[in-house]
This record gives sequence, C-alpha cells and structure tokens, in this order.
Amino acid sequence: MSDKKSQKSETVEEFERRIEEERYYDRLRKETSRDEAVVRHSRMKAERVRAEQDEADLATLRNANFGIQTAESIAEIIKNNTDYIAAAKQKMGFIFDSKAVKESEDVSFDRVVPFFQKNIILIGAVSGEGKSTTVANIAYFLMMQKNPRTGKPAKILILSNEEKTEDIYNRITCLGTGWKYSNHDQLTPEQIERFNKAIPALASRTTVINQNHNGSQGATTSIEGIEEIFENLIAKKDVEPYDAILLDYYQNVCISKKNPHLSEFEVQARLTRMLDGYKNVYPAPIVVLAQLNPASDENANYFPAKLQGRKLIINVATCILEMIVDKKNRVTKWKVWKSRFNDCVGEEIETGFESGRFVPYTEQFKLKVAEYWAQREKYKLDQQTKEKNLAIDKNNGLPDAFKEPDGKRESEPK
Repeated sequence: MSDKKSQKSETVEEFERRIEEERYYDRLRKETSRDEAVVRHSRMKAERVRAEQDEADLATLRNANFGIQTAESIAEIIKNNTDYIAAAKQKMGFIFDSKAVKESEDVSFDRVVPFFQKNIILIGAVSGEGKSTTVANIAYFLMMQKNPRTGKPAKILILSNEEKTEDIYNRITCLGTGWKYSNHDQLTPEQIERFNKAIPALASRTTVINQNHNGSQGATTSIEGIEEIFENLIAKKDVEPYDAILLDYYQNVCISKKNPHLSEFEVQARLTRMLDGYKNVYPAPIVVLAQLNPASDENANYFPAKLQGRKLIINVATCILEMIVDKKNRVTKWKVWKSRFNDCVGEEIETGFESGRFVPYTEQFKLKVAEYWAQREKYKLDQQTKEKNLAIDKNNGLPDAFKEPDGKRESEPK
C-alpha cells in the first residue's frame, strides 16, 4: 500500500515539474517575442529615418531649378571657396616642421598632405608598425602649434577603438621626455607620477574618446557611435571646433547598434559615406588610420590589395600614405598612393625615428644611426675577444685546439 502511495506521489511531482518547466519555457518564448519586437522596431525605425532622408533629398532635387543659380547659392559657393583656399594657405604642420629642413623641401609633408578642412587623410600600416605612434606624433606636434587662422593653441580629437585613453596620453608624454613606452611593469614611480601630472595639461588640448567613453559601449566601434560624436560636434556652434580629428582605426568600426545583422563590410561602407559627408561640414581635417596586409608580390604595386576590409575609403580619401618601416636603419618611408591636389603620387617621404618621434631624415641623422651600429659592432667584437681570453685563461694559458675561432667545437678526430 505504501509503495502505491509513493509511486502516486512521484507521478504527481513529475507532473507538477513538467507543468512548471512548461511555464518557464512559455515565459521565455514571450520574453523572446518581446525582445524580437523591440529589435525589429528599432531596425525598422532606423530604416524609416534613412528612407525619409532619402525621400527628402530626392524631393530637393525634384523641386530644384537647375536653369539658374540664385544669388544666395552663388554667395554660398563664393564663401565656401574663400574659406577653403584660406584654410589651404594657412594649414597646420603635419608630424614635424619640414619647412625647417632644407633637405625635405622637395618632397615634404607640407607639400603632400592637405592638412586642412574638407580633407580625409588615410594612413595605412602593417600591424605593429606605427599606427598608434603616428597618432601620438600628430597630436604632439599639433600641441606645439597655434592655428594660423584663429591664433589659438591647436585642439585635437582622437577617436580610438584600439588603445586605452591613458595609453594615448602616456605615449604623448613620452615624446616630450624621450622615454620608451613599453615594458609597463618596469616604469618607475617617478615616471608614473610624471604621466599622471601630464594628463590634465594634455586633456585641456587633446580629447580622447575610446570605445567605452563615459560608460557608452561601442562609442568608437559602431557607426552610430561615430555618427553621434560628429553630430554632437556640428550641433554645438558655441564650442570652439577641433583643429584635427584622428580615427584609429578604420577597420575596428565594425558593428551597427541599430542593425546588428550588418556585416563588417556593410558597416565600413556606411562609415565611408558618413566620413565623406562630415569632412565637408566640420571645419577640420580627418585623419584615418588603417590596417594593411603584410607586403607581398601580389600587392606590391596595388594599394587596394594591401588594405584590409572594405576598400571604399580609398575613393573618398583625398590623400593616402603608406608607412614602410625599416627598423634597423630607423627610417620610415611614407609612400604617396593618392594626393588629389598635388602631383606627387608614387613619391616617398623619408623620416627618421628617434625616441618614439618621427624626425627629419637628415645626413646628420644618418650619421648618428651609422655611429650607433658601429658602436654595436665594436661592442660585439670586444665581447668576443673577452670570451676568447677567458677560454685561454681556463686552459692554463693555452688555446683549446678543438675550438674554432667562433667558439664552436670541431668534430671529434677519427
């Protein structure tokens, strides 16, 4: 009798468990359905906004009078033209003052790089060969300048989706101190104190927005984040504009918050169109860093094959530079792949590299590098001589007959 009661109790418990399990899955289905509705609503809202904007653009064209320009439109064109040429004549220095170096006058950044408003400057480099260093160098040199047009100290905005904000500030500090920014565990308390003291001063001139800015996830990795940043800058007419905007780097803007189904290629296509539009509105050049594939026979003479990800950024960039690094000789070649308003495609600018900074590649710098390697070679020879002398001493003053001059043992005699 007790066995029957026990079996009945177990049956009831199993039934109740299944009922509770079904209730749980039913709640999940309802929650999932609500979540899907929210996502679909957000996606449809974004697509509707784009459709409405497209329709407004087409309506503007439908209603336009293409037969004649109004006085207002002509005045606007003249103003834009005057402002653009004035900006070109009063552009700021890029990376270093090449005007001060006679050897760099023929092929220089000042001649090649349109570092003023309505320009996108694309800089490509293989991973680990200087994108973050380039960002720090551009910011560092801009902070040494005043904008010729405003007479005010230059301000820089850095949109970083790779490095942390503190790393960028520390890199800039190291350019002024000559320290090498690596092996963080070996930094001294004095260096850390110097970094921390420098941050408030740097932050007054250089603003860094990273992918988690103020807790906002994807601020610099989503197209919506980039869009909101630019819209914010354009809307605030009472705020002094930045003198340059740096994006490090192109391929890491790879998601859409409103349309998560978009592929990275689709995101980068929208990013390209977005930057092309903002470059014509915001009064500062936009510098975009990009990741390149390692050099090969297939891509040696074709930049699109080098560029990782979507290639559309090449179409809207007004200047394209490739960084080719020779670490042994401490020289970086900046190959010009595109320069819309200068006849310098195919040319190369050479810069030296010293204490983290790009410097003019002068004869004096070349001699310094040659002296460095001569000293290294001398030190190596001295060490080899010391090792030979030690070997002789250990052998009671007699050389080891079974060792070759380079210290390798000969084969045993047969």
